[in-house]
This record gives sequence, structure tokens and C-alpha cells, in this order.
Amino acid sequence: MNMKRFFPVLFCLILVAFVVTAGCVSEDTNKASGPDWLFSDISGEVTPETNLSPVDDFHVAVNKEWLSTTQIPEGQTQVSAFTEQGTRIQEKFAELIADTSITGHDADLTRAYYNACLDWDQRNANGLKPLEKYTRQIEQIQSLDDYARFVSQNTDYMLGTMTGANAFNSSWNALYINPPYLSLEDSAEYSNPTSSGMLTKEANAFFFKKMLLRLGYTEEQADRMEEDRMWLESELASSLKTKVQQSDYAGYYQDAVTYTIDGLKTLLSVYPVEESLSGYIRNGLTDVIVFEPEGLKKLNELYTLENLEKFKAHLLYAYIDRYSNYLDQETKDISDERASIRYDMDYTSVPETDAYSTTITDLEMPAAHFYIDNAVDPGVKTGVISVCHSVIDIYRTRLANATWLSADTRAKAIEKLDAIRIFAIGPDDWSDFDYSSFSFAGCTSLAEMKDAFDAFEQEKKYHVPGTPVDENRWTTGMSTLEVNACYEPSANSVTIFAGIIGDPFYNVSASLAANLGGLGFVIGHEVSHAFDSSGSQYDKDGNLNNWWTEADRNAFNEKTDKVAAYFSTIEAVPGGYVNGELTVGEAVADLGGMAVMLEAASHIEDFDYDAFFKNYAAVWEKQTSEDLARSMLVTDVHPPGHVRTNATVQQFDEFYQTYGVKPGDGMYLAPENRLSVW
Repeated sequence: MNMKRFFPVLFCLILVAFVVTAGCVSEDTNKASGPDWLFSDISGEVTPETNLSPVDDFHVAVNKEWLSTTQIPEGQTQVSAFTEQGTRIQEKFAELIADTSITGHDADLTRAYYNACLDWDQRNANGLKPLEKYTRQIEQIQSLDDYARFVSQNTDYMLGTMTGANAFNSSWNALYINPPYLSLEDSAEYSNPTSSGMLTKEANAFFFKKMLLRLGYTEEQADRMEEDRMWLESELASSLKTKVQQSDYAGYYQDAVTYTIDGLKTLLSVYPVEESLSGYIRNGLTDVIVFEPEGLKKLNELYTLENLEKFKAHLLYAYIDRYSNYLDQETKDISDERASIRYDMDYTSVPETDAYSTTITDLEMPAAHFYIDNAVDPGVKTGVISVCHSVIDIYRTRLANATWLSADTRAKAIEKLDAIRIFAIGPDDWSDFDYSSFSFAGCTSLAEMKDAFDAFEQEKKYHVPGTPVDENRWTTGMSTLEVNACYEPSANSVTIFAGIIGDPFYNVSASLAANLGGLGFVIGHEVSHAFDSSGSQYDKDGNLNNWWTEADRNAFNEKTDKVAAYFSTIEAVPGGYVNGELTVGEAVADLGGMAVMLEAASHIEDFDYDAFFKNYAAVWEKQTSEDLARSMLVTDVHPPGHVRTNATVQQFDEFYQTYGVKPGDGMYLAPENRLSVW
């Protein structure tokens, strides 16, 4: 599991992953009647014989050829416009790796790591030895003191940490403590398991047992460890928030509690928190911000000598899971079987794809520097920033004309808008990410290379809490080579990643209208996050601070509640509906991004609305399995792709005028029912 979870809060265009979290939805016959659109995100639903008009199902009509012919590639669980652009970035990255004339320290680090990922002779020769370094230590834990000693020297998966701007005083960095690690990733799965959650549990149990047997444990021991760790996770889950509850990002941060170190030691009177945070404490840490203190109270209650074997089983699973991507071919085969069970599909990983995603994730900044310096035209950055400022200018006019808000709230909204910082492609100053003092010297395995780089980065993080925030520092926690963009409320900043510069988002040969339906919309979407249901609770400086009048907040909530209610009527898979409460932030940002682009279009003579809307629909092309589509209805804060197309465009007069949509058509929504926030 990625211990960063969804922290820090980044409101992103989409979360593109080859493996995603589990969940499911069940049939709900009590839903209000919503639009009748084809379940076109599901592979095989659209065929060459499918014949739907743009006025009935715009997404299918525009994307029919792609939807009916595109197959999910080997090594992926879904395919989309995002993953296809990611593949193009990956191919270019591989070309640069192979070009040994490209030199420099970051290039050397990146090339060495990527090649180590693909050195299967060495990985197979090392076998499980890199993992056994940790599992043998865990086996030797016989007391609570032994456990404390282990977490003082290694990663503690019960107390995941992150550094970032203090949500209550964004000028200063803070240390956050995340809830204890759950392998099912949603506390609701332990009390009310869904079919996809049960598949995840089955897949994880299969994986854990296979790996334990390889490590020399007996079947009886492996079965007992699985039972032990799941008992412990179930007990912890009873005191933790669900995925839906966590999706209210602003509320989640507001519920966090600040503790002094002494206060934290009182909260965790038994659990070895001082040992777990020793690296931060020795560098002067004085206080921490804790998410879900009730979860830590439960952790403290469960931490007894009687439960020690259960804690060891939890540790073993966490370490095996963490290192499985860095071991031998047999481990990779077991991981592929696990994914096949989890997603109820045949899954075989592709070594080159794994090497690429592992490298850009683990060596985030050196790999990005290497790619940007050698593959991105410097003029692209200037152009993207210019478009961002143009979007902000349009947004300023829209906010000024939002007469449903009081003059005071409008003024503060514009003040926040004007304070938004723009980051594009990569850092302006790469000296902030200087790795000249780091090398992989002495590393004899891929896992050791990962450990060495992680340790180098972690040592820097130990010094971050309590220091001033550098407002100009690039910081997202994601590689800029990902096909994505984000808004970070604690920094009041928009970041456009290098990976998203390509079809269908932006193409120098495409028309202005098409590019506005792609990258233009993306930028408008991200700016809109500053004023969505969560982002609007942060002020211009990135602090959680209510700058609204009560009447204005109530009026805003009425608008967003209407958005959530409408999206909840949309059946996205057979019997499975969009969760409007979970997806409202992204839906509001989509509506805002579309509104801003159409405002821009209104000032362009002979604007090609058809090209604009069609390219917007192409952005949301997607094919996945039905099981994964169901899972994402519960776990993903983004609406399904075809919903993002249809439910967004049908709110705007320009769409009706362009295609002649009329009452009775599948895309028609009565004017009084159309959604508008910004």
C-alpha cells in the first residue's frame, strides 16, 4: 500500500493507476429515475453495431470507434485517454534511457534504477534475500521491547507519517500521523464486506500465504498469521473512518487534533510512539497533527504482549507487500495471480511498464529532471502558465458576477483566486532537488537501491516539521510524468504535470477549440477545486478558515447538494449508481471547468463548439472490467468517465444549441433541473 494514502490533500483531475482499491456497489431499486445511458466504461458494452445519436448518448456517439475496438493492454487493468498518453510518455522515457549520450548525475541515477528493475538475472539471483533482511528481524521479536526496537530502526506501518503545510497555519510545516494501515483500505469492508472487498481479502490471503511458504513457514503457520493479522485489522477498523467519511477532505483535516510530544505519549501510553518517531524527535519535533485519534486509542489498547504475534503478522504482511515489487520473477508471478483474483480478470504484468512506473514513482524528482531536460520544450511551460492566468482572468469575471453571493464573500473569493500560485511541468529551481551527494554505491539489489534512496529522502524529511513553508517549492508527492494535474488547498496552488502535455489534452497541430476542450478544461477544472465543497473551506493562504457568511455558505451548499443528488441518480454499471456524496467535489470542478471554457469560447469569433465538445468527450474515453468499474464507484472520488462527459455537457445551453438536443432525447435535462455552481 502507498503509505501516503491520499495525503496531502490534492484535488486531482483523475487518479490513473494499474492497481486500484477495492469496493463494490449493490443494486438499489429505490433510486430516483436518472438518465438512461449505456454503461460504456465497461469493456465490450460498445460494439461496432452500437448506434446511438449524440443527442441520446453523447459519450458513446463521439467515442464509438475507440470504445468498440480498444482492448485493455497486457499489464493494465484499464485503458483510457490518460493511460494511452502515459504509454507515450513511457516509450519516450525508454528511448532516453537507451541513449547513453545523455549524461549527468540525475540521468545516471535514473538509468541505473530503471535498468536494475529490468535486470532479472540479478533479481532472480537475489531471490528473497532483500526481504529476509526484515522478516528475520520480525521473527526474532519476542517482547514489546523488541517490537519497539524494530520500529525505531525501520518503517512503522501502524504510524504512517507525512510532512506538509499545517492546515491551520499554512506558513509552517507540520508532521501528520495517519491512521493505522488496513490492507482492505476501507474500514467499512471489515464490518460490511462487499463482493469486491471479499475478492481483495481473498487475493491478499493468497498472496500472503504463498510468500510465507516461500519464506519457509508451514501452511499451518501461514494460516494462523493470516487469521491473526485480519483479526487485528478488524479490531482497528472498528475505530476508523470509512472511505466515504475520509473523502470529505476539509472535514477530515478539521477533525484532526494537534498534540505535543508529551500529549501524544499520553494518548499512546503503551505503544512505542517515541521510538517510532525517533528520527523526528531527535531533530527537535515538538508537536504533531493526528488524524483519527480514536484509531490510535484503539491501537494503544490492542498493543499488549498477548497480541504480540498479531502485531508481528501485521508487520510481516506490510513488509512482504512493500518489497514484493523489488524481488524475483516468482514473486512477480504470485503478485500477478493476486491481481487476477482481486480484479477477476487475467492479469500479466509487463516488465518495461513496471520498470517505468517504479522508477518515476521511487525516484520522483531525479527521473522527472532527466525527462524534462531531454524531452520537453521549455516554451511549453511558458504557454501553460499563460493559459492558467487566462483561465483565472475569466474566473475573476464569473466570481464578480456571482450575484447569489454577498459582496463580501465575492470579494474574498476573488482575493483567493488572485492568490493562486501556478506550477507547470516541473520546478523552476532544480537546486531544491540536489542529489549530487547521493549514489547507489554498495547496493547489491534493487531493494537495497530503493532502501538507500528512501533513507536519503527520509533524512531530509526529519528536518521539515516546524520550518517555514517555501511557497515557491514544487511539491505534489506525485511524479510530474504522471498524466495528471492537481489543486493543493494548503498551498492554494494549481499544478499542471508534464505528463498531460499530449493528445487528447494538448496538441500543437489541433484547433484552438479542441485544445480548450482538453488542456483548457483541465486547467479550469483545477482552478475550480479552489471553490468546490472542500477547497472552498480553505482561505487564500491555504488555511482551513471559514471566509463565508452563513447565508452564502448555505446557498453554496444548496447548489452542491443538488449536484450530489443528481449524480446519485445516474446508474453507471448494472444496478450500481454513482455516489454523489463521494464525487461531488470532482463533479463541481468539472462543471466549473466547462463553464470557464465556454465563457472563453463566447469571446472567440466563429468558435468550433463541435470540435470543443468532441475533444472533451475524448478526454474521458475509458475501458475497464465490470468488477473494477463497480469497485471505483465506491472508492474513487471521480465520477466514471462516460458520466463525466454526459452529465457535464448536458448542463450547458451551448451543447443543446450545437447538437439540437430537445425534450425526449437521452441527453436532455429540463432547464430548471440543470446544475450550476460557478
